[in-house]
Amino acid sequence: MLVNFTGVYLAFPQQISAAINVVWPGRDMRAAMFQARVEPLRGATPITLDAAIDLARQRVPDARFLNAFLPTRPDQALRIGLVRPGHAEGAPIVTVIVDPWRHSVVDVFDPRTLSTGESIIAWQRALHYGIGLGGHLQVFGLRLGRDHSGLRHDRLLHVVDQAPQPPRR
Repeated sequence: MLVNFTGVYLAFPQQISAAINVVWPGRDMRAAMFQARVEPLRGATPITLDAAIDLARQRVPDARFLNAFLPTRPDQALRIGLVRPGHAEGAPIVTVIVDPWRHSVVDVFDPRTLSTGESIIAWQRALHYGIGLGGHLQVFGLRLGRDHSGLRHDRLLHVVDQAPQPPRR
């Protein structure tokens, strides 16, 4: 059932986020993170990646650098991903939005400060793929998924193995 719900979220994120926000209000984090817009400054030099990471680490000093999403257009912000010590695999990361033209932090999405609704939304992808659930819950989820769909993974692999092979030369 969990995989079904999270799958619907992954297919229809705006609609499910809106429904969750009715009960547990929060920001539209997808829009804020993925569609963050900045105004390019004429004659300004965009921030270097190292300087952007330094800015992000100033806002979250106990975290280490994980990843960066560089802008592909001049009006896009830079996103820096950070993780704190003890970060569990699959758990939401700290995302720092940086304006590359003004060399400033636009916003920080920190799992420690997310509302209940924002936390539910932030965990959807990890829950769907069973990341961070621990071994027992992953096996339980796999078992439920297999029984629910009627698909047997070993049968599926057998069918793939039996597919016609091209002639050997």
